[in-house]
Amino acid sequence: MHRKRYKHFSSNKLKRQCFTKCYKDKGFEIIVFSTDRTLDIANWRKTVDKNNLSWQNVLDENGVEAKKYNINQFPTTFLLDAEGNIIKKNISPEELAQFLEENLKN
Repeated sequence: MHRKRYKHFSSNKLKRQCFTKCYKDKGFEIIVFSTDRTLDIANWRKTVDKNNLSWQNVLDENGVEAKKYNINQFPTTFLLDAEGNIIKKNISPEELAQFLEENLKN
């Protein structure tokens, strides 16, 4: 994981853990895609294991799939509905918190 991305990852880890814990039973799920280079895969795996990440972590080795979808800014976030339709792109943690509160009430 590149240092710049890791710093962002670390700062938002607690927010993601809270979202996962608070809303998982209501159908909310976080999936993280990493675009690490082949040379960095071992470090990516160590980071996932070391940080005991509770959400699904997927490797897009060398960013092959990201390139197909013109994803060239990191992080890029997508909020999807249950059918996989994009509701919002690049949603901030604050916007996500508001969305979850409004839409996933009891």
